[in-house]
Amino acid sequence: MTFQLRRQIANEHRQRRSRLPSGFVVAGFTAIELMMVLCIAGMVTAIAVPNVDQAMKTYRADFAARQVLNDMQATRMLALSRNVRYRLVLTPNGTTYVRQMRDPVTLVYATDATYTLPAEATFAANVTDPVFTPDGLINIPPPASVMIQGAGGAVTLTRTINVAAAGSMQLAR
Repeated sequence: MTFQLRRQIANEHRQRRSRLPSGFVVAGFTAIELMMVLCIAGMVTAIAVPNVDQAMKTYRADFAARQVLNDMQATRMLALSRNVRYRLVLTPNGTTYVRQMRDPVTLVYATDATYTLPAEATFAANVTDPVFTPDGLINIPPPASVMIQGAGGAVTLTRTINVAAAGSMQLAR
């Protein structure tokens, strides 16, 4: 065999080894590209984490206010359906509140149910106890609202439940 023929056979052999079957594409990422993607992902995460934390605190305050609002509406419905006076005793700066029913004969309130606010939520200091009458009215001294605070470190989020004497209740921000 001649030198040129040997060289031609070697080249064909090399080309056969480097060819891929049809349908395959050679693709990939370099180490620098992967490092850049990881750096960008790290920066996005560092920016997003404080925002997620603040959003969770806001959701907790909203959840606590909605829970109290639902319990107030349920207490009003009990007063209407049972034709008995009810009240909610809200503990200022506390995390519990009780529903009490007034005995029609002795006119003494007895605890009917006890509720607990979700973690990191408390009632504001100026909380007044709403009284629900059998005709659907709500007696609540001014200010006619219940404030729930969601403690979030240095930030305190407050949600207010506005109460109308006619019986409507609304969650305000």
